[in-house]
Amino acid sequence: MAESSSDNLEQAQKPVPCDVCEEEIPGTYYCINCKKTLCEECEKFHKKFTSDHNVVLRSKVGDIDELILMCSDHDKKATFHCEVCNIPVCGKCVTGEHQGHKMADLDETINRKKKILQSDVDEIKKDILPTLLHEKEKINTEKASYKQTCEEIRKEIESENEGFIEKISRVHNERLENLSCTMGDSMKIFDKCSKETESKIYLCEEVLSKRVAAIEKDSFSSIMQLAKQRVSLAEMKCESKLPKPPTHLPLNLRDVLSSSLLTPALQATPAIISKFDSPFKRSASICITKEGNVWLGGIDSREVVMVDIIGHVLRRKRTRLRINGLAVMENGHVIISPPGDDSSSVRKLLEDNEQTIFNAFPLFTEFQ
Repeated sequence: MAESSSDNLEQAQKPVPCDVCEEEIPGTYYCINCKKTLCEECEKFHKKFTSDHNVVLRSKVGDIDELILMCSDHDKKATFHCEVCNIPVCGKCVTGEHQGHKMADLDETINRKKKILQSDVDEIKKDILPTLLHEKEKINTEKASYKQTCEEIRKEIESENEGFIEKISRVHNERLENLSCTMGDSMKIFDKCSKETESKIYLCEEVLSKRVAAIEKDSFSSIMQLAKQRVSLAEMKCESKLPKPPTHLPLNLRDVLSSSLLTPALQATPAIISKFDSPFKRSASICITKEGNVWLGGIDSREVVMVDIIGHVLRRKRTRLRINGLAVMENGHVIISPPGDDSSSVRKLLEDNEQTIFNAFPLFTEFQ
């Protein structure tokens, strides 16, 4: 059984004997012209007849042992290639162990295989390797671009986050400031009502004390004098209109972040709350309710609408009058004023509603 091709090749590449002697004498010289290995005796004889040949020491040839392949079975120079066993063989092998195997000239086989390898080398150098290098460069470029895009998006997210925090903080501070102002105004009203009530209590106690004393003493003069100094008991009654506690309206975060309606804020910095298109081409008047909704009236129109902070129409009402201005009362009544001077406005309002309030009339009595 033939050995594997790699083992056979290793056995074939061992020190070469002299190609001229019939004895197994190692060759120390090599004729480049004849491509034969010579021992010392054969080298001297070879020089006499072929003085123009280039004969050198085998040690100076370098890899000559690799170029001269030997038959592993007969220690002779291989001249054929057994294509069945894929090893170099000599002439004896053709009629011996490798008889019947397909043979080819060893040099032709080597040259043919070298051409195949050279074709691979050319294709790799000209096509495959440049394509792979270009692909690697493309990958690195795309990777850098991807990282840069992610970094830009990260910066945008950070910037948006700072903007959101700034908006929320601004609205937060404004709401607290508004609450503080409302509370301050209400406290003044409470203090005023308290002082007025204390004054009435003092007056009431003084009147009460004098009258009780006059009754108990049964003094005619005191009774007659006090009877002339009648005071209006109605004036002593407490009719203070105290402020009602404010109602907390939860803030819609979406409206704050997507808003662009300019409203006064702390340190005279405008806070963007909401932005929407008016249902009128030209708006004549605007009024905001305590719930945060907005009433709008159009110039020369006979219609008013109520919208929420993002522009959704909640109420719509036709009016008899053209609208010049509108306002919302604390009880929720909407009052409007038509164009013209005060007298005509009053008459016009009287024609629509005999019960007028501050020269205006309630358009809606209640709404949520």
